[in-house]
Amino acid sequence: MSKPQVRVSPKNPARGLPAVSETIPTSAAGNKAADHDRLPAESVIASKIIENSPPWLFSMAFHMLMLIVMGMIVYVRFPPRPIELVAQTDLSDREGEQLEIDTPLGKPNIENLAEHALITPDNKPIVDDPLAAPSNMELTPSALLSSSAIEAPQIGSALSGRVDGSAIKTGQLARYGSPGTQMAVKKGLAWLARNQHRNGSWSLSGPYDDGVNKLMDNPTAATAMALLAFLGDGHTHKYGDYQKNVAAAWRWLSKQQDSDGCFFRDGPFNHRFYTHGQCAIAVCEMYGMTKDSDLRKPAQAAIDYCL
Repeated sequence: MSKPQVRVSPKNPARGLPAVSETIPTSAAGNKAADHDRLPAESVIASKIIENSPPWLFSMAFHMLMLIVMGMIVYVRFPPRPIELVAQTDLSDREGEQLEIDTPLGKPNIENLAEHALITPDNKPIVDDPLAAPSNMELTPSALLSSSAIEAPQIGSALSGRVDGSAIKTGQLARYGSPGTQMAVKKGLAWLARNQHRNGSWSLSGPYDDGVNKLMDNPTAATAMALLAFLGDGHTHKYGDYQKNVAAAWRWLSKQQDSDGCFFRDGPFNHRFYTHGQCAIAVCEMYGMTKDSDLRKPAQAAIDYCL
């Protein structure tokens, strides 16, 4: 097949002579250049964008593609197969020893049970002071009994053992305590006293460095727990080395109690009854230790809210 030819006329033909055309063969490279010029404009723009794009754009596109692919991968974990225990019994070849009971088991007499009234909290007599010791026993002279007087047993509050110098606390320290444990308690209470806020409260988020996040802070619960620590060592607003700290803590804590008796004000929603329970225990223990009449009403209101 012959190559395409182009006729070219001479620039300066001789006068009086006819023009002679020359044939110049075109190359295949020229055809390719012409085809490239005829490419769509969109392809040229796209190639320019790719050439001029920064490297981080390709990295971001690649990582996004990988995240999409990884998000489509699902791992299914089947629960472990439960262990099946099969109990199997076999008949014995010989008969075992038989038990012989001489006294037959009779049926209970249900009619006699109605004669004995059950003692329930509803029909018990009401006493003024449940912690008071019972009255002295009046003994009838008899040959079987001694004529000496029998002292009434001492019944009191278990909280009385927290007071310094009491026989209960002295005995407990001698049996279970040590100088090391006592020093640890003193240092712990001193640390609580140093970190008490001016308004009498404590916080779980500070002023120390390793506190909780402020969003999880619960000053009411923190104050109740600190107050229980002082009460546990025998310090109240009436006596002890930390009377001012306990009194300031109770003044702040009493302001948090609403008309329904609940102490919870601010904090995470799942802290409500935990917070109120701590405060109720604190006010009841303080009332039991001091018998302060001003504490009876808030203590009763806290218990009523629980019920």
